[in-house]
Amino acid sequence: MFRDNKAPVFGLAVSGGLVASGSEDGAVRLWSTATHARVAVHWGHAATVMSVALSETCVLSTSEDATAMAWPLFDGKRLAVMRHPPDGTVSCVSTHGRLAVTSQAQSVIFWSLDTFKPVSSRIVVHDGATYSVHLCDKTLVTGSWGPQDPCTKVWQVTETAAITTIQCTGVLRGHGSKDVVGAASSADGFVVTVGELDRLIVWKHTV
Repeated sequence: MFRDNKAPVFGLAVSGGLVASGSEDGAVRLWSTATHARVAVHWGHAATVMSVALSETCVLSTSEDATAMAWPLFDGKRLAVMRHPPDGTVSCVSTHGRLAVTSQAQSVIFWSLDTFKPVSSRIVVHDGATYSVHLCDKTLVTGSWGPQDPCTKVWQVTETAAITTIQCTGVLRGHGSKDVVGAASSADGFVVTVGELDRLIVWKHTV
């Protein structure tokens, strides 16, 4: 059991022997899965931390304060602030290799984990709020929140030296009018989606 987190938890990630959480109190906490001991607490967000993601070199967090931040895996100073347009919550973050993606409102932005600079434009992916993102190799899965566009979309990611772009390869609808509150993909083409107060659906997606 991982203790010392009295505030409600909104974001959770597990990778490489670490558990990361993001909380309503604005903190990012990390624990060891081997010892269950807390190894770091990072303070810097001015509002609720909505999502966290673990890479091999850092932990990323997004917040209602319209920022994403990068932190060391253990105690240490903040590595970077990835600023977004100040018009709403940065809902979620996902990472694969040296690439990260964050969502805000109807759009996503890709970031380099080497420089913590954007490597894409602000890309609109849904008519409603983008409430879930998951990056796996060259596949991005996004889930939408709101009555305008309750669906999951699958995107092919293309990286060049100058910019990262995406192309939609599928739209998955199976939750009716329910918001898609979670979506993830695997390297072998499976996509899992979760609807608000609804069932979990496993899809097999081929380009």
